[in-house]
Amino acid sequence: PRKAERYWRYKYDALRSVPQERLKLVAPSRWLADHAESSAMFKGRGCAVIPNGFDTAVFRLQERAAARMAWGWAQDRRIVLFNALDVDNPRKGMQFLLPALRKLGRNDVQLVCVGGNADALPADLGVLATGYLTDPAAISRAFAAADLFVLPSLAENLPNTIAEAHLCGTPVVAFRTGGIPEQVDDTNGRMAQRKDVDGLADAIRTVLDRSWDHSAIATRAATRYDRRIVAAAYRALYPR
Repeated sequence: PRKAERYWRYKYDALRSVPQERLKLVAPSRWLADHAESSAMFKGRGCAVIPNGFDTAVFRLQERAAARMAWGWAQDRRIVLFNALDVDNPRKGMQFLLPALRKLGRNDVQLVCVGGNADALPADLGVLATGYLTDPAAISRAFAAADLFVLPSLAENLPNTIAEAHLCGTPVVAFRTGGIPEQVDDTNGRMAQRKDVDGLADAIRTVLDRSWDHSAIATRAATRYDRRIVAAAYRALYPR
């Protein structure tokens, strides 16, 4: 603790010596920016909000049936996609998604998991697992093939996976936490309260039963996450 306090003091003193106009902070979400602006380290310094940028030539709207055929996923199932580095990481919320899917009581829903350790999931759900995906084109194809992306995380900033899903025109269901409310609204998905299994099930059911304008979801996401737009925002903040 004493060493940590000493390092904190070094950083604090160094930052205090930098003039206000010489230090410009950036956070991907308003949620994180507010925390930075109210922190002991950065209090009194403004923080701009610029989301992460993506290649919209890769993460884009695709023909859903074709994307699904490329994966070999059934055309007559409702594909619910889950994506995490480790599928069984409690912070990512699989422990809430599984009971929520069971509450749906539907036999037309297929859970597809992108990431590691999906083999630890209950066999009765018949989960399809892609394993780790490192090719951006494959990740984009998975989002485009899904009817819905679900991210019941307990803690997030501004998840890249939600941005990627929206760029592919796919609606999202997520817990209301961190910067997620800045990404998800009634035009591109639904939110549920943290740890609320019933609310999560209701949100999934609502999204699956609704007809979505996938093109509108993708177009709106591109106006925010296209890396060219993000680069322009940084250039404006840090002019030569």
